[in-house]
Amino acid sequence: MNQQKMSSGTIALLSFIGGAVLGAVAVALTTPKNGRQARRDLRALGQRAKDQMKELGDQAGEVWADSRDRAGRSMTDVKRGVQEAAEDLKRGAHEASEDLRRGMRDAATDLRTPGPNNGTRLT
Repeated sequence: MNQQKMSSGTIALLSFIGGAVLGAVAVALTTPKNGRQARRDLRALGQRAKDQMKELGDQAGEVWADSRDRAGRSMTDVKRGVQEAAEDLKRGAHEASEDLRRGMRDAATDLRTPGPNNGTRLT
């Protein structure tokens, strides 16, 4: 079974909601009323709790979607940055290789051409 860890903020929010619901039920049950009034109050309390839970669920969904979108944008930015760095590195390596090739070719040409000071070729 795959278990997910809840954040401390989620635990605190659920604890608060649970405490609020229990407190409201306790008040509803301990307030002196006749049976019909008590049932009506409990139904209204249940409906309010249901509405609040739906609203909290909607808000949590919005927060989740926003977080997911931000994470996606961040990953896209990181990917783009890595790709640009790789291209820069590739371009730099190619330029260094070309510089080295030109330097080696120039050095070979210099070695084959007699110099002004010695008139001899190194082989």
